[in-house]
Amino acid sequence: MATRKKQFNYMPWVIGLGAAGILGYLFKDQIKALVMPEETTTDDETKDEPAPVIVNTITSDGVVQTPVGITKGLSGLGTPKERLNLNQTLKQGDKGQEIAKLQQILNRIAKITRKPMVTEDGDFGQGTLTRLQDLFSSGETNLFKAYAALFAIWNANKNKDLKNWFKKYYEPYLTDKERYQNARTFYFANNNLI
Repeated sequence: MATRKKQFNYMPWVIGLGAAGILGYLFKDQIKALVMPEETTTDDETKDEPAPVIVNTITSDGVVQTPVGITKGLSGLGTPKERLNLNQTLKQGDKGQEIAKLQQILNRIAKITRKPMVTEDGDFGQGTLTRLQDLFSSGETNLFKAYAALFAIWNANKNKDLKNWFKKYYEPYLTDKERYQNARTFYFANNNLI
């Protein structure tokens, strides 16, 4: 009489591994907390401070630029205009969408004043600093003031009064919201949005 070889049943193993996978997925955070120790900070570090965000940017010609670390308080590159922080003080060393927007504004001003353009890379370097110092004699500004300068210079140029752009146009825009809004509306009615 021939002996029959017993077949091994794999079905319980398949069901068990599938169940373990589902449980692992559902409780992945709890499992990670058990396996990975919590990060500790020293007294001079704060847990609230986020790590720098790294973003890839692609230029209009399809070239991928080097990732840029985003400075705390600034938006990542590609952030929509309505989410930018217009009141954040921008200074040399900062990186992010606010800096890229500042550079776009500076380049619009450069076209009017026939000054050198800056690279629109979201990195506040020496070129951006030099252009800013040419305008304000200061190396710091915010986007609200930069937009006000653009509107003032454009309006002064239209009125053939460019030498008085700062006192006659810019300073009133900073204190009179209605004048600023009218200048803004007039500028964007005649120019592309940035």
